[in-house]
Amino acid sequence: MLGTPSPLEPLTQGQRIALAAVLLLGLVLRLYGIHEESAWGDEALTTWCYPAESFASCMECVFGEDDRLKIAPVYYLVQWAWSVVAGGSLLALRMLSVCSGLATLLLVFHLGRRLFSVQAGLWAALLQALSLYMIYFDQEVRFYAFMLFLSAASCALFIDLERRTWKGWILYLALNTAILFTHSFAVFLFMAQGIALLITHERKVRLWFGWGVAHVAIALLLVGWVAWLHYDFDAQSEAYSDRPAGYREFAMGLLQYAGGRPTNEDPAPYMITGISFDRMHALIVFLLMGFGLAAAGARYYATPASASAARLWKNMLQVWCWFLVPYVGLYVLAMVWKPCFFPRYILYAVLPFPLLTGAAFTLLPRHGVFRSALAGVLLGTLLYQNFALTRPFRAGYQGMARLVAQDAPATTTVIGLKTYNFVATRYACAPGGYRVLEFQGFQEMIDAIPPEIGQGKVVWVVFDRWSKFAEFEAACTARQLHFEDYHTGGMPRLTVYRVWDGPAA
Repeated sequence: MLGTPSPLEPLTQGQRIALAAVLLLGLVLRLYGIHEESAWGDEALTTWCYPAESFASCMECVFGEDDRLKIAPVYYLVQWAWSVVAGGSLLALRMLSVCSGLATLLLVFHLGRRLFSVQAGLWAALLQALSLYMIYFDQEVRFYAFMLFLSAASCALFIDLERRTWKGWILYLALNTAILFTHSFAVFLFMAQGIALLITHERKVRLWFGWGVAHVAIALLLVGWVAWLHYDFDAQSEAYSDRPAGYREFAMGLLQYAGGRPTNEDPAPYMITGISFDRMHALIVFLLMGFGLAAAGARYYATPASASAARLWKNMLQVWCWFLVPYVGLYVLAMVWKPCFFPRYILYAVLPFPLLTGAAFTLLPRHGVFRSALAGVLLGTLLYQNFALTRPFRAGYQGMARLVAQDAPATTTVIGLKTYNFVATRYACAPGGYRVLEFQGFQEMIDAIPPEIGQGKVVWVVFDRWSKFAEFEAACTARQLHFEDYHTGGMPRLTVYRVWDGPAA
């Protein structure tokens, strides 16, 4: 049967050991430096609500901080349940994503094994474990790692959908419903699966019809939910960039998906050597993915009667669909609607990268220097990126809070410029009981500093992703205020100013 999963190969003892080693490596890399990671803007919107006194108060706080989250509440319900068991600290909340990431590692291995071979599955799991992009989101107190886990589980059921019993279908549709109510852009995953179904089961009209009707029903559930909430997508799109995505943003997302960098920030300035190999790594990944597609196609068209060649070709095409349809679809949506091209919104589109790269490795000649050298370079660059890149990944609000702690709360005011910076500053300073003010405009913030200092206070000003420091220092000098600047970790670094009146320090 074309496009169906490969027969399951039994695992040898060595393969079991290799899989266990990959899982252990994935756990170590996801725990490495996690205690240094501060809650940045998006995370702090919800971490602020923990520990929660009750479910009702938690949901009221979460959705009160950002009512856009109401449209996709599944993750926040799970997060609350997790906090009841594991606690509401920042580290405890991060562990939900760590566990989701480890579960995804197992599913990536399963997908690679079912679609291609055990060796392909092991390669895919190893690349997933080493991916800095995945490690970043597997430490994030947001829905991304959880959404990726649900998506991988959905794909694992999808590839064998024709053979599923009604119980399997219910589980598959429940997963897809949960994904859609975790992030509404899951519609692109459904589109990818629908096109893949046409490719792999081109003559199964009843299967297409049943799948289509079920997913229309799921989409109508979301439409009804949106109508009930009176949710306005246009009005609620403030988080989107005010600059349309261009070719640079398109390419930058691909660089991140390849796994050599955790964010869209150039990692080179943050490497202990000052050198990053993320672009070289991405080039190797793209070449391998292209080689795998070409090799599978050549094998199929050379031996069209071969069931194994047909299965490989169809499975390769469907995995490419899982990447191309969401990625290009989101890019087009950003062109015609709002500038919403954030690759993390369709994080499930990253699953094909380790799967296709792992499959390509199994198509290379098994014996020879080239395959060994290529494997060494690919894995070596990822290991180098992991251990040469300094931590933390996120702006260092914990370090900022330690700086502020040198002054007493009663005589200190902390200012965060812009909302995303304020909420992270507020969360980091909350344990110390510091007063934190929010300002949107630079001039209104400057004008607010002298009155605070006039009350005998020291003012700390926190800047994230800001470059006009000369203007700030000139404004302080013009008002005869003393200041001192500090820099904490993160990508990019967080800049903090201590401003006071009286004798210079």
